[in-house]
Amino acid sequence: MAIEMRQALPGFSAEQAAAVAAVVNERARTAPGFIAHASGPIPGGYHVTEIWESREAFERFSDEVVVPLMRRIGADLGSVSPPLYLPLDNVVTR
Repeated sequence: MAIEMRQALPGFSAEQAAAVAAVVNERARTAPGFIAHASGPIPGGYHVTEIWESREAFERFSDEVVVPLMRRIGADLGSVSPPLYLPLDNVVTR
């Protein structure tokens, strides 16, 4: 079953978001299970919403690509909210 993952990144700057997006967006396009990504500013940080074929596919990509990259750019991973996973039974893309 497809899932939506939502996560808040308090304290995340526009520069950090751009640095992550520059690497992660291209890698995600070919990652097994990836469907869609959206992110944007919120008061005091950024938010991320992603759609994946499964929670396991997202977690594998996050563990292998996203978390190491965020550590390299100096992101405060302790302030990142735990992912919220929501089941999806209807996904439409362009």
